[in-house]
Amino acid sequence: MIKYKYLLGLLILSLGACQSHHMDQKMGHKENSKHPTTLEEFEEWKREEAKRILIKKKAFEKGDYATAFNFVIEDSQKTKGFTLNAIGTMYHFGYGVEVDYKRAKDLYERALEYGNGEAANHLGRLYLNGEGVEKNENRATEYYKISCDNGCDLGCKNYKTWEKLA
Repeated sequence: MIKYKYLLGLLILSLGACQSHHMDQKMGHKENSKHPTTLEEFEEWKREEAKRILIKKKAFEKGDYATAFNFVIEDSQKTKGFTLNAIGTMYHFGYGVEVDYKRAKDLYERALEYGNGEAANHLGRLYLNGEGVEKNENRATEYYKISCDNGCDLGCKNYKTWEKLA
């Protein structure tokens, strides 16, 4: 059980990188925002998140419901896309559950509706390898482009690789 909790923790940390980067760009945060990798970066991230929470709380208390609403919507979209992608990844690779490519694909597609670039990258992989779908390199390349357009660095790398070959 501890092994699965550890793997889930690693999965959650690693999967959020692309989506977090995309949402940071949409919200006007630093262009090259990444997940913190050092204690100093983590402390800075905590301070920024605390500021964001405080802005949302103060807007609500002042009756600036439009600002508060926008923050809540952004948070919910980020969370929904991230969560759907994380669960899809668990089904895709069999982390704690039986591998189920169809379920993974459905979850990735739903995550993509929330702008999750990592999910589009995973969809590209499904089509590239024919995992639960008919193998289709052109379709894989399309999903890699969507992933790149949604701020996922790995999606951009995959798109550049497969665009030349497709």
